[in-house]
Amino acid sequence: MPIFYTVVSRGDSVLAHHASTSGNFVTYTTIILPKISASNVSQATYTSDRYLFHFIQENGLIFLCLTDSNFERSTALALLIDIQERFVQRYPEDTILNANAFDLNNDFSRILSNQMDYYGRNPQNDKMNLVKQKFSDVRQQNLENIEKLLRRNDHIEILVGGTEVLHEQVSQFNKNSGRLRDRMRWFTYRRTAAIVVSAIFIFYILFL
Repeated sequence: MPIFYTVVSRGDSVLAHHASTSGNFVTYTTIILPKISASNVSQATYTSDRYLFHFIQENGLIFLCLTDSNFERSTALALLIDIQERFVQRYPEDTILNANAFDLNNDFSRILSNQMDYYGRNPQNDKMNLVKQKFSDVRQQNLENIEKLLRRNDHIEILVGGTEVLHEQVSQFNKNSGRLRDRMRWFTYRRTAAIVVSAIFIFYILFL
């Protein structure tokens, strides 16, 4: 299925998400969601290498999915409209406004998974007419590179499945392990120094 990831956020706060494969999606969306929120763009598709980011934004909510570059854009938008309708019908406004990050994930991620699977298997469905009505110019829109949203130092490569993701996870683990070793080494030095100073002080009190 070429739909890799979907996310529902209030601004840059992720309320629910689901991935159909492994990848660094959370890291990437943490960077781009604030940019989308600040842009006030209601709908767009951005390209990044072999992938497409599709999103709609309305009333402070962002509905976003990541697909491969060959996935039909109108189908992706149909998926997002479907998710938007289900989300706002399922939760009262005060629940949405007051939910903390990932508060709705346990409940709504199952729906995201089901709809991702459905639209991945049924690219032509009854939502397509709604897409054509709401976004009549979707086929005429030019794809813009995701770099337009990002600052130069925000760039991060999208990793989807396979050994690249594992390599990144191992690399991050090694970095974290290195930091932990440094902290433990510094703690050992401080403890040794404290013992030495205490011994000198006790010797001074007892014998001088």
